[in-house]
Amino acid sequence: MKMKRKFKNILCALAILVSVGGFATVAHAVNSYLDVTVYNVPGTTSPDPYSTRTIKDDNEQRFYIKLNTLTNTPSMSFTAFASDGTRVSANPAITFYRDSDTLPKTKSAPYTVTAYAGRYYYVYATVPLYYGGAHATGTYCP
Repeated sequence: MKMKRKFKNILCALAILVSVGGFATVAHAVNSYLDVTVYNVPGTTSPDPYSTRTIKDDNEQRFYIKLNTLTNTPSMSFTAFASDGTRVSANPAITFYRDSDTLPKTKSAPYTVTAYAGRYYYVYATVPLYYGGAHATGTYCP
């Protein structure tokens, strides 16, 4: 009899833990590391203006960029693209200004084309004309 009661108590406690744990689970978005180097000097090619392709895990119609560093340029803009090369945000969608933005800072922008969970997206960085070697690090969340 005692064993049966103890077993019921354990099952009840386990059920409570599972239900509380299920409600307390925090949804988190997938972030990818952003490390871009951009040139906008005629005759020079940017070595790495693209973020890593990242899978979108929700249907929210905004993307986020958090910059930790921004060097060698007064500003840098980011435009979102689908993995097939289709632009999915207005250009420039998100712009960081080195002198007026205190980094690290997170900014977001809406998609102008519907973006779907389960697909891959990336951002492309641009800088003003005649700036070379512009570098930024941070994270990107589609």
